[in-house]
This record gives sequence, C-alpha cells and structure tokens, in this order.
Amino acid sequence: MCRRRRTSTNAITAIERALADYEQSYDHPLAETCPREPGRGLEPAATIVTYNGGPFRSFRFEAFVTAHPELRHVGTRVRSPGQNGSRERGFGSLKYERLFLEEIDDVLAVVKHADAYRVEHNTVRPHEAIAWNRPIQIHPGLVGPRIPNFPRDRKPANYLTRDTTTQQRPRPGVFDQRLWYPSHPN
Repeated sequence: MCRRRRTSTNAITAIERALADYEQSYDHPLAETCPREPGRGLEPAATIVTYNGGPFRSFRFEAFVTAHPELRHVGTRVRSPGQNGSRERGFGSLKYERLFLEEIDDVLAVVKHADAYRVEHNTVRPHEAIAWNRPIQIHPGLVGPRIPNFPRDRKPANYLTRDTTTQQRPRPGVFDQRLWYPSHPN
C-alpha cells in the first residue's frame, strides 16, 4: 500500500512539473489553450497515456486528473504493450543517445543528462511526425504540423540525406521491370 501511494505521488509530481514547464516555456498555463465547449466547459488539451499499473488506477491519480480539466487520462488496453510504444521508444533513445555513452556515477548525473536530452528533443531536434519541425515551434503555433519549415540556408548538417536526393524514385507498389532487368528493351 505504501509503495502504491509513493509511486502515484511520483506520477502526480511528474505531471505537475510538466505543466509548470509548459507554463514557463509558453508564458501561460496549458488550461488557457483549451477550447471551450458551450455548456460543457474546457475540452482537454493534453492526453496522458499510461499503462494500467496501480499508480495510474489509484484514487489519488484519478482525482488529480479530474481536478485538471485540461488533461485527459487514457490507459492502454490490457496485454497491449505496443500501445505505449512511442514512449518506450523515447526512453530507448534517451538511454542510447545520452545515458549509455559515458560513465554516470550518481542519480544527479542521470537527471542532468535526461534534462539535457529533453531540452534538445523539444527545441533542437526536428521530428518526422510533425513534418520535420520542432515541438517548440509547433505548440505556440509558429509553424503548422503538416508543413515543413526548413531553414533557407542549405547547410548539410541541417538536412537529412534522404530529403535531399536528386534521383526520382518509383512510387511504392509500382512494379517497374527496368529496375529488375537492366537488359529489358523498354
């Protein structure tokens, strides 16, 4: 019982820190960005997806989410770890790109590396899912999530190699015999 209370408290603290970080980054609380439905109040602006462990099924966690109308909580289906795959991939990237590269002596160093990775992930690194834009540009509405916003200077470090190809590739699913048989007369 004590362990469950402690971990649900840790989950609540993590969400509170994320909300405070949002407010610090964008100079307004997340609740101000929520659309207002007449007669229903705020529509949630963020969805928290968690597994179905005890901390996320506890009364304290559900009461916390209920007290914040800008948040929606969704649990993954039972025996479906793939539904939380993007977050697990994020933890894998954190480990392989930051934590496994050097000796880490204590927990404070882990926190320092994880925070540096989070800042880089949200402000520096372009994301394929949002048209190679950065989250720091998307959330305040500076750029659209479906329109790429590449810098005008074409420095090689700013572009991925597959985005700058000069050869025309065949469409996926279209079979072109000339690709497989170079001696074909067509």
